[in-house]
Amino acid sequence: MKRKIKFSPQEFTAVIVEAVASAYLVGEGIPAEQARLIATSLAGVTKGISLQDGSSADTIMQSLEKASYAVLYDSSIELPYDFKEILKEHVLEPKKILRFMCQMDTYMQLKAQILQWCERDPNCDSSTFPVDDLVTEIIERFEQEVLENHELAAYATYCMLRKKEVSTDVSLANQQYIKSFTEPLFLHKDIDGTRVNLSNLFVLQKYQYIRDQCDAPRCDLEEMIANYLREEDASFLFVEGDAGSGKTTLIAWMNYHYSLGDEIATHMFHNRPLLTIRLRDLIKEDLEKNRSLSYAICKYMNIPSLDDLEQLFPDAIMLLDGFDELCMIEGVAYNHEEMLYDLYRKNLRGFKFIVTTRPKFISYGINIPSKYISLKHFDAEQREQWLEHYTSDNYCGQKIDEAVYEYIKNISEDTSSCICDTPMTLYMLAAKHGTSKYLENNWALYRHIFYEELSETKYNKMFPNPDRNYSHEISRLRDVLYRVSEEIAYQMYQKNNELFYLSEQELSRIIDKLCGEIPILRQADMQSIAEHCYALCCYWKANSDRGAVEFLHNNIRDFFLAEQIYREMDNLTPTVRIEKDHEDLCKQIAEKLCVMFQYGILETKVTEFIFLRALYQRQNNKYDFAKYEYQYSLIRRIITYLSREGINNSGVLADNLYINVVEKATNILTCTVQLYRHAYEAHLQENDMIPWTPQSPFYSNILRPLFKDIFCQVPVTISSDYMITLGSRGRFNGLDFKSSDLRNIGFQGSNISNTNFSDAILCGCDFAYAILDGSDFTNADIHYASLQNTSLVGCNMTGADLRGTELPDGFVSSNQSEQVEHMKSLRISGLII
Repeated sequence: MKRKIKFSPQEFTAVIVEAVASAYLVGEGIPAEQARLIATSLAGVTKGISLQDGSSADTIMQSLEKASYAVLYDSSIELPYDFKEILKEHVLEPKKILRFMCQMDTYMQLKAQILQWCERDPNCDSSTFPVDDLVTEIIERFEQEVLENHELAAYATYCMLRKKEVSTDVSLANQQYIKSFTEPLFLHKDIDGTRVNLSNLFVLQKYQYIRDQCDAPRCDLEEMIANYLREEDASFLFVEGDAGSGKTTLIAWMNYHYSLGDEIATHMFHNRPLLTIRLRDLIKEDLEKNRSLSYAICKYMNIPSLDDLEQLFPDAIMLLDGFDELCMIEGVAYNHEEMLYDLYRKNLRGFKFIVTTRPKFISYGINIPSKYISLKHFDAEQREQWLEHYTSDNYCGQKIDEAVYEYIKNISEDTSSCICDTPMTLYMLAAKHGTSKYLENNWALYRHIFYEELSETKYNKMFPNPDRNYSHEISRLRDVLYRVSEEIAYQMYQKNNELFYLSEQELSRIIDKLCGEIPILRQADMQSIAEHCYALCCYWKANSDRGAVEFLHNNIRDFFLAEQIYREMDNLTPTVRIEKDHEDLCKQIAEKLCVMFQYGILETKVTEFIFLRALYQRQNNKYDFAKYEYQYSLIRRIITYLSREGINNSGVLADNLYINVVEKATNILTCTVQLYRHAYEAHLQENDMIPWTPQSPFYSNILRPLFKDIFCQVPVTISSDYMITLGSRGRFNGLDFKSSDLRNIGFQGSNISNTNFSDAILCGCDFAYAILDGSDFTNADIHYASLQNTSLVGCNMTGADLRGTELPDGFVSSNQSEQVEHMKSLRISGLII
């Protein structure tokens, strides 16, 4: 009868081990023939020893038994007698110890098992038990037995290879996360002796419960995770967070402390095995086979079955990092959540799963017993703690400009989302040099970080010529990376910002498009381009060309979209005034606006960046499209062309067949107003107004029925006392808004004289400091509006509803009669009421 001992298949396969062993031994100076002989023997061990007399198999088992006996009964380590019997049966039984020895993380696996049984024995105190010494002695005695036995030369070779880190994928995943937690961060990689790494910088995130009645967490994140792992009801913990918020860092933090076996690890994991899988590295074909995540995980770990998984890692905690990355990269063609349901239905005994994801990939209503939390962006307390870690000699010991330090520490919560409310973006702000002079203008700050600072990196070595001469100008490379980011942002806008990542196919199309303008891109590796853009999070599959990219922050995406728009407008801006009354130029601009803006309205952050760029350019005496527009006021003719010719030009709008013409027209006109309103803002003098009114009658074109849809947008808040609304500081004279719904539009400081507002709905409108002279408000609904310091000379307000409206002198009453009487008392010239 043959006896067979099977080694754990996740450790190696016979073919690979034979090749690796042979190459390794030759490299160590062993003759080739002898190396091949040993490698062939080792391959036999890999498949399982199956000698006819069973002598080698028996020798292995005898060696294991001898080593185990020595540990239990000949060791200087004192063990309670009953606990010795427990270890003998459940941990040091030969087949079990052999399984431990066939894993790279032998030490941690043995330690976790011993502590687990120690806690079940009332005579064993896990807090004082010398577990490290015991584990060390077990491994040393076992390996000594093997190395001294000539019959086991092949297995001894295996031991040497194991120490050379021939290991399982799952162990590599754990080790990769540990390494990422201790190695220098990306802006400090080339600095010798730096202490800027995650282990020194890490600040535990705050969170909020999803699907929970309480608004705030009752404990910190470490305690919450520990509590979840002790509970029996919920088998899944979903951790949601934006890009750069620290989801993967949290996973690395857990792995790091698990590797140390310290108090944090004991508190959270209770000596249970910790398995970490980077989900992006799963194989699409394995996922789609039987639509099974569990099958793909087993294939990834090189484990034959779920039964083996349970046996190898009893009561394990499995960290599944990047569910969103898995969905992005692999593009699995069925319901993503079905993968999680599959894993839940497999009912792995005692297992707990922690799954990280970006928002929108796992629904809050998923029908799995689970907890669901969302990581919050950094608040003032966390920023201050992060600064302490970055600057203190006890941690990173980095210098930081005092102005930048105070900016990060004292920034208002409303503004913090700009650049320093996630760990990743906060690090970029602190680590970059010379940012202090740009802190007053977020556009300049972003531009400095993402454009100018790149000149101090190694990117000038990114595109070598065949002779490996790195001769390309850094400004050229800077433009390459910048343009790629702009195009990515614009492509996301084309999907109405519902596309928050791009696949490698979509990125490839962008690079192909830019190759015509930037020939250097033809030499570039697409993944290298993506990974060298500081603005992007890059997810690339190991050993594959499949990947995806997203922005570190939505505000960074909005910044690059603003840059793309500004670039297009500047390209159309002449350096001198064009003769012939600008007719051709207005037509070109209108057609460009139609092409750019038919997909949706702009986010407020995009328009804020447009204003801040125009302001920075004006303050630094730069000539750009905003200044040209302010000088020559082309917007009236542009709107006329858009409303009468441009939008009806089917050739211009043919790019997008899925949006109806009215929606396209609204998008184009709204974005046009958003763009020009904020570009003008940087140049307007005290009494200036934007000339929106075309030379032809305004009411006869497409703007009138769409006026509310266009001008009633969320205002841009520059500071607590400075807002920009689209309808403010505009010239709208002579319009016909009879019976129109214009509620909640901000008309502050505008000239809307001689306008027909009869029977119009104007509730909530802000007319503060506006000129409304000669306008008709008969039977208009103006309640809860503002007429503060408004000029109403010659207006007709017969029947107007003024309840709760702030009158020109600041008087307010909810009583209509009181409002009318007070308005009369103001004795406004020509006012009829």
